[in-house]
Amino acid sequence: MTLYLWLVYRPDLIQLRGLILVGLFQDALYGYPLGISIFEILLLYALIQAFRRYILQESFGFIFAGYAAYLLIYSHMKWFILSYFKGEWLSYTPLLKFMGFSLLIYPAVCSLSLAIQKYIDYSFKD
Repeated sequence: MTLYLWLVYRPDLIQLRGLILVGLFQDALYGYPLGISIFEILLLYALIQAFRRYILQESFGFIFAGYAAYLLIYSHMKWFILSYFKGEWLSYTPLLKFMGFSLLIYPAVCSLSLAIQKYIDYSFKD
């Protein structure tokens, strides 16, 4: 969620190498097959790069809808890939709980992320 926000508002502070390292760390932390989180992060990066100029000047609701659409695609993709590696269909309930919780806390995380970005801008002004 925060990565989505930072890629929309401050892509200048994010490097591709760092995203790959975050993906590797996330795979190791969650015990996912190596590369799943990297693929997810690179997918997000590509989507934001392709549509950033269209969504940057839009309202909060539009950016939130973009996150909801990405969350829907990403969550189902990850559920399908993990089900494939497990060899059986995983329960759908955790996926629904994750999506619901993510959408519920999005406004608070967005406010915090934007406050951090403003602080960075103010602190490092020339």
